[in-house]
Amino acid sequence: RSEPGALSPRAAMSPPMELIKGFRLLRVPVAAGSPVTRSLLVKRHMSRDPTEKDLAERTLFVTHVDNFVTEAQLQRCFSGAFGLVEKVELKSQEKKAPRAEQRADGVKVHVNFARVIFKEKASVEKALDASDGRISSAAVLPLPTSALKEEVKASKSFYRDAIELRQEIDEWMASYDAREEEKRRLARESALVDEDGFTKVVSGITRAPDGFVIRSAKKPSLTVGAFAESISA
Repeated sequence: RSEPGALSPRAAMSPPMELIKGFRLLRVPVAAGSPVTRSLLVKRHMSRDPTEKDLAERTLFVTHVDNFVTEAQLQRCFSGAFGLVEKVELKSQEKKAPRAEQRADGVKVHVNFARVIFKEKASVEKALDASDGRISSAAVLPLPTSALKEEVKASKSFYRDAIELRQEIDEWMASYDAREEEKRRLARESALVDEDGFTKVVSGITRAPDGFVIRSAKKPSLTVGAFAESISA
């Protein structure tokens, strides 16, 4: 009986899935145990030159490399995870923008790729086996400090400053309360004057706009009934 979520023996022995044109997905965390990763597309390097057969068998072709990566970082990443690296060759190639309007605006697209040359052929196999779409537990490719600062700065631009936002809300609420109080005052004043301009006396003491105080009269109590009979209190 297999455990829930466990892979079958056949699935466990199957080779990593190829995404496109022989490339496999290598997800490298920015720090050990981090869920944040940098996704690299890797495949075995192929060369038509027979004299480079040994070199090709020890070379891993890596693309989908972001602009922050350096050759030294790639060498430390792959060497620490899959085996000693002899050399890393990082290149950038300019390509046409995919859309016509982008090309008209002079938008340039750069594709970064690298050749990672290991000292042993087995290191290439280790790297390919680890490229199964899951987060690698051996490799680490940290972001440079400058890139992290830029990312934090960019993320902050999406949100208002908490203190400024709180101050703006408090000011709006204060003005809202003042407006509502003014509405209630006007409603009270309009209720005191009828359409002919006479001051209405509702109950108790009413002060006219000119300051004159009007006291409401008490409702007279009945002392006799409909047939003039006396009504006892």
